[in-house]
Amino acid sequence: MNKLTYRNQGGVTLIELLVVMGLFGIVMGAIYSVYFAHHRSAYTQDEVVEVQQNLKIGIESITRDIRMAGILVPDSPSTGGKMPPVQLAGNATGIMQPLPAPDNVYSDEMTLNTASASATFARTTPLNNATTYFVTAATFILPVDSSLSVDSFNVNDHVRIVRPQDRSEPKLSDEALLTGRVYRITGTNREVPSLTLNIAAGYNDPTNIMVNKGDMICKTASPYPSPNTIRYCLGPTAACGPGATCPNGQHCLMRNVNNATTDVIAQNMAGLQFRYLLDDGTEVDAPAPADYRLIRAVRVTLTGRTFTTNALSGAQAKMLQTELVVQIRNR
Repeated sequence: MNKLTYRNQGGVTLIELLVVMGLFGIVMGAIYSVYFAHHRSAYTQDEVVEVQQNLKIGIESITRDIRMAGILVPDSPSTGGKMPPVQLAGNATGIMQPLPAPDNVYSDEMTLNTASASATFARTTPLNNATTYFVTAATFILPVDSSLSVDSFNVNDHVRIVRPQDRSEPKLSDEALLTGRVYRITGTNREVPSLTLNIAAGYNDPTNIMVNKGDMICKTASPYPSPNTIRYCLGPTAACGPGATCPNGQHCLMRNVNNATTDVIAQNMAGLQFRYLLDDGTEVDAPAPADYRLIRAVRVTLTGRTFTTNALSGAQAKMLQTELVVQIRNR
């Protein structure tokens, strides 16, 4: 007679299943919490890096323009001397900086004078090593110092010719001091480095003027004033000029040329401050009286902040700041 053996074939109880599911949920919750924190940190850090890059771009642009400010600018009829590199030192004129006191002030703006807003120049070398070149036609060719200089210009660029010794322009005696002439480039030649120029519309016939060896060809921006002006401000505001917008409600560092064209230089900005170092060693927000010829250097403080990741940081923007003192070279 066979003896039957019964084995325990019971399943998992409901209580055991609930315990296992609870433990699994706790583990998954912990894993998700770590993942979310890491993801939030990585996403926020990406924007912090972007802010750092924008600060670098902004400070480099301002530094380059300050160092080129004042180059080859003409004399001023009102002062009888050279126009200063800094035309306007606007203090506390822009957007409020979201910084702790005492730095929660309005941002600044600054306007610079320069012969070329794009810092594009070529030195003339008249034919056959002559010291002068007489312009005898509306279209004429000026040899320049190198092929690299030629590469800096394009057909249809507009230029002025400036004499470095006194920052004057080759012109007839009856032409206004600050009018001079604007020329349009109609051709370039790298093999025999030269630029072909033609008088721009609305200006006097260029014949019967003399270009000296060493005169500078300076690219000028519309509407072709003498000198060009460059204005930096925090925008968008009406003071920054037309044509530039800032995404996502941000503030941006803006560069305006000749009150005509405004470009966004850097996004994710929060503050822009200029302080001016004078010849007597003092540092001020703006010279008083407003004699900008006393300015020998500019302290630039640029502040950036995060925008799109603020919700991941408890609605707290991360603020970064860079500061640099830039000497004015062309006073």
